[in-house]
Amino acid sequence: KVYSDPFIVYHFHIRAWICISQAYKKRVLLLEILSSIFELNEEIYRMSDKKLGEELYKRLKGRRYLIVLDDIWNVGVWDDLRRYFPNDNNGSRVILTTQLTDVALHAKPASPPHYLRPLTEDESWDLLEQKVFQNESCPPELLKIGQLIVKKCRGLPLAIVVVAGLLAKKEKKQDWWNQVAE
Repeated sequence: KVYSDPFIVYHFHIRAWICISQAYKKRVLLLEILSSIFELNEEIYRMSDKKLGEELYKRLKGRRYLIVLDDIWNVGVWDDLRRYFPNDNNGSRVILTTQLTDVALHAKPASPPHYLRPLTEDESWDLLEQKVFQNESCPPELLKIGQLIVKKCRGLPLAIVVVAGLLAKKEKKQDWWNQVAE
């Protein structure tokens, strides 16, 4: 909600939200961040990782940016990327989310991590429904099983988004949803 708030959109010239996989690749992350900033061309895809990092730095330099690196599982991600985020003392921010305290402390040792609460069942359901059905409502025959699926995700947004991705790609049928719930 905050990331898409009109004030945030206005305040930051550049915004990027990048979901990090456990088996991340530096090149993929750099390309994802760059693609949030501008439309990539063939020249960009031919660049080395070092050149991609330099391109990212150049594109961010002098501009106020908000970069969210979501669900970091190891300190290497931050070590690989931090040099490409210029500190122009202009209010730019890089936000890391992680379930691992040591990763959070590694990124900014002098600052205690901010611990987030899990989503409520209602928030979890809203997230699943939005990801699976976009602007439509869940059909009544899938409501009960959908709420069971949400409960099994224990309020973890990443789990909900991953499951929603599975549900969104298949036909919205009760037997498939039952399989996912199990």
